Amino acid sequence: EIYTRPNSMKFGTEQNPDATEFTDLITAARSIFLFDNSDPKGKLMLSFRKEWLSNVEDEFGKEWSPLKISARPLRRSEIVQAVVGPTTNGPMHATRLRTHYKLFVENELPERIAEFLLSDSDSPVAPMLQIILNRMWEAVRNQDPRRFTLQTFQSLNIRGDVVGDFLRRQLRNIEESLPSGDKPGLLLDLLEYHTSPLTTASEHSTQEIHQVYSNPDYPERQTTVDDLIRRCTDAKLLTTQLDDGETPVPRTRLIHDTLAPHVKSEVQDSAKPGQRARRLLMLKTGDDLKNDLLTIAQLRRLQSGRFGTRNYSLAIEDLIRRSKRRLYTQSTVIFGLFMAVLIGSWILVNRQTDRTIAAKLDGDSNEFHQFLISPDHNSRVVEVASRTYAESANKRNSVKARRAAMILARSDHDSEAASELLSSFLNSVEPQE
Repeated sequence: EIYTRPNSMKFGTEQNPDATEFTDLITAARSIFLFDNSDPKGKLMLSFRKEWLSNVEDEFGKEWSPLKISARPLRRSEIVQAVVGPTTNGPMHATRLRTHYKLFVENELPERIAEFLLSDSDSPVAPMLQIILNRMWEAVRNQDPRRFTLQTFQSLNIRGDVVGDFLRRQLRNIEESLPSGDKPGLLLDLLEYHTSPLTTASEHSTQEIHQVYSNPDYPERQTTVDDLIRRCTDAKLLTTQLDDGETPVPRTRLIHDTLAPHVKSEVQDSAKPGQRARRLLMLKTGDDLKNDLLTIAQLRRLQSGRFGTRNYSLAIEDLIRRSKRRLYTQSTVIFGLFMAVLIGSWILVNRQTDRTIAAKLDGDSNEFHQFLISPDHNSRVVEVASRTYAESANKRNSVKARRAAMILARSDHDSEAASELLSSFLNSVEPQE
């Protein structure tokens, strides 16, 4: 039994988190059965999923000739027996079960459930049967006596994807029970953390969970995660138990391996910030972390998803910093170019305006008089007129100088030109051009 849970003191590789646990098992078994002079009284029974068969055969097949028994799916008769078990007549323990559960099973129901489960040969029969019976029990648990009927089974609206439907139903119930729902996607991220690279159930200690979710920028997230663990445990998505160390530490695990692929599927389909950020991170591996940079849209996606997913690795944080520096440099250059274009355009417009004003000062008399009586002489007109007057060598006899002085006086501009004009030329006749 000590090898049914991951080693709490050591960790395997990222690609195979169970590697260290498996190595410990091999070492212990060899020390007992191969290197001990006394032949131990007993047999070693290993139970594992079929994807581990090649590993086990590589380690044990060389010295031993084990008897291999493949665990087949439940047969029709066994499914029927599982459904009617607590209600059958028989030994004393069956009587106690009937008295305790007070359960009645309609005659046609076991065969209908067996027919439903065996209709898909690729389905995990035992986990699906467990889910179906659990949902039926929840539907009748407050009845007295409790009755499993065809109507009860049909009212559950169970589809072919029993495990996936169970996951989605439980997720929906948990989200509805949360004060503000699960908009960041933290619930799905927590469940995905409890899956392995082999798409099986994975297990983590409380310390490991705190390490990947505690963040000083989000002090409330750890409390939220602890609450989600409790809710997932109540919803039979996670199971919590103590390890066998000197100081027992709580460990949480996805309740069944068959749930793992459905969790990963939900993560892939989710549009919540946490899952969108996690999918982006999965694309940034190896050389991409060293050589690639993130776009503004990608940086925004990672920032919006921070609360809804586990802490980013140091490599990802470094990638984010480098990308921000690159974008800041680009923004500075773009802003500089924009300002250069803006200033250049402003200079060109002012020069064109100056030429237009200068043409008025040096143009036809009637045109100038219309310009002079215009109610809107802005600062640019006054500036050009003032400069023209100052640059005129013979202010008294220059037409442009007199006209510039008129504009300054007309605009109530307090200047030397206006004073001279008022004192010397205001009542004089303008010279002929």
